[in-house]
Amino acid sequence: MFEFITVRELYEMFLSNQMMDLEGYEYVELEGWVRTNRNSGKLGFIALNDGTYFRNCQIVYLQDTLTNYDEVKHISTGSAIRILGKLKLTPQAKQPFEIEATQVVVE
Repeated sequence: MFEFITVRELYEMFLSNQMMDLEGYEYVELEGWVRTNRNSGKLGFIALNDGTYFRNCQIVYLQDTLTNYDEVKHISTGSAIRILGKLKLTPQAKQPFEIEATQVVVE
């Protein structure tokens, strides 16, 4: 089951060292606006901002797992989207977590 959450809530849980709380959010639903969308063949990245926090949330989408991959790779900056996906912690990367999209819906 997907749990709706905001970008702010994700960052606050991470910054307050409540990593265990994030485990309950294996699959999440986010809504917001596309800041950037870059694609490199079979893999793409969307920087999503929902207006609740000054930082973006990175969304990763894969050609192998996303049925509307060709549509998603053409989503432009400023588009409103809804993401359903798996929360993955990435402490070694620039961002502490990312969402691997299982569904992307243009609003």
